Amino acid sequence: MFLTTHAAVAVAITTSSSNPPLAFVIGWVSHFLLDLIPHGDRGLNEWVEKGSRLKRITAAAAIDGCAAVVLFIAIILSFPTLDIRIAGAAALGSILPDVLWGIAEIIPLPPLRWYQQKHHAFQDLVSDTLSLKAGSAVQLIFLLFSLLVLSLSATF
Repeated sequence: MFLTTHAAVAVAITTSSSNPPLAFVIGWVSHFLLDLIPHGDRGLNEWVEKGSRLKRITAAAAIDGCAAVVLFIAIILSFPTLDIRIAGAAALGSILPDVLWGIAEIIPLPPLRWYQQKHHAFQDLVSDTLSLKAGSAVQLIFLLFSLLVLSLSATF
C-alpha cells in the first residue's frame, strides 16, 4: 500500500491511545495487516520494472512520501485534539517497514536484505492480482474511511 494509506489508517486506529511507543507498534503491525489486503502493488511493480528500477522506485517513494507528509499535516491541522506524539508515532511505525524495504534496495546489507525477503514473503501470503488502478481505488477507500474515523473520534 501507499505510505499515505498506511499512515492514515495507523493514525485513525490509535486515536484513543495515550502511549507513543504503543502507537508506534500498532502502526508497525497495521502495516503488515494492511499489506495482506490486495492493493495493486503488482501493477506498480510492473511499472517499476519497465525502466530504471532505482529511479522509478525513488520517484514513486518521493511522491508518496511527500503526499504522506502533506496528509499528516492536514490531519494534524484539521483535528487539533489529536495528540501529535501519538499520531506521529503511529504514522512513523506504519511507514517504517516500507522505508526499510527501500533502504535495502539501495544498501544491500545482509540484515536489510533478510528483512526485505521476509517483508515480501509476508505480502505474498495473499495473492494480489489487482491492477494499479483497482488497487488505488481500494487504498482510497481505506484512506477515506480513516478520515471518517478521525472525524467521528474528534466529535466524541
